[in-house]
Amino acid sequence: MLALALTCAISALALAHGEAEWIQKNPEFVDRFGYHCCGPSDCERIPENFVRQEGQDIYVLPTRQKFRKGERGTYRSSDSSWWWCKSRQLPGHIQPPAACIFFPFDDS
Repeated sequence: MLALALTCAISALALAHGEAEWIQKNPEFVDRFGYHCCGPSDCERIPENFVRQEGQDIYVLPTRQKFRKGERGTYRSSDSSWWWCKSRQLPGHIQPPAACIFFPFDDS
């Protein structure tokens, strides 16, 4: 009975994550502190105008954050879209900061 309940709970989490399930399922996707990038509803596709690239640096404009390709928290996307996983809401911020950023696979 416990196994059935656990299986249902895990299935519900995967379904809740929707098209970002590929992020949630990969244990190697961790933020700069080593914590998994996302929970069931933390990740989403973002518009290209949310980011600016300068060489290896990626600036997330709405949150004023800087990520660097090749470092923890910055990963290649599974598709041609930009994605982010948001962390907890911080006091005084309009939007929660990004824990991880995923850049398009066709982007260099």
